[in-house]
Amino acid sequence: MNGSLWTLRYEVLCYFMLAALAATAVLARARAAMVLLLLGVYGVVVEDFVRGDGLVVLPAKHGVLGPYPVVGTFEKHLVIYLTFAFLLGAVAKLYAHRVPMTGWLAALAAVGVAVTARVGGFYVLGVPLLAFLLLYLAVGLPRWLHPIGRKRDYSYGVYIYAFPVQQVVALLIGVRYGFVTYLAVSSAGTLVLAALSWHLVERSAMLLKDVVVPLPLRRRDDSPAGAGPDPEGTTRATDAPALAAVAAPARQPVEVQA
Repeated sequence: MNGSLWTLRYEVLCYFMLAALAATAVLARARAAMVLLLLGVYGVVVEDFVRGDGLVVLPAKHGVLGPYPVVGTFEKHLVIYLTFAFLLGAVAKLYAHRVPMTGWLAALAAVGVAVTARVGGFYVLGVPLLAFLLLYLAVGLPRWLHPIGRKRDYSYGVYIYAFPVQQVVALLIGVRYGFVTYLAVSSAGTLVLAALSWHLVERSAMLLKDVVVPLPLRRRDDSPAGAGPDPEGTTRATDAPALAAVAAPARQPVEVQA
């Protein structure tokens, strides 16, 4: 019915992993652990590359996890390789100020992606190069392109609805009027559904990420026994307001060089 949805359970799995890392303060206080986690997963990818024929087109099979209620089974090799791609983005976000965004590196990455996709070794070399290339394009394209998707991001809706729309159009008219017509009708139908998805569902859901969570602090009356009043009446830490807010970390600037 929708061939694109198979990735969602793996994506949700990565979000649960990220939530656990945030809840345990790894993202805020032990960022180096994210690098170690990325290198550990990459080690499995490299091992598959070395133990295989060296230029495998698809990653090695590792069996399945599950079945689990509702979601079913997880292919182990997909967990490994999709988590690797996810962690590349997460680490790049944490260390955005240290990622060199230069045009010549992006050009080399584009060549590397093309070569590995054609010759082999894409999953061990091409995936990290592709991740860098996408990040560079996101921040290094001309400024007049930057507003695209900033206020209305239809990309996720396109991902969700493209497959079923294409199937419906293929069923109704196929390529009877040519492939260009098929492509235009499919694209238009997908864009309409993606726009509705953004305005009716996604935008409201995205607002939840900025919800401020109040954390109660210890009041002065709850101070430890033996802690008498300040003789000079100066303000102490326990005199702070009873509620504090957890705010999102400040954005880090990314310098782009041509």
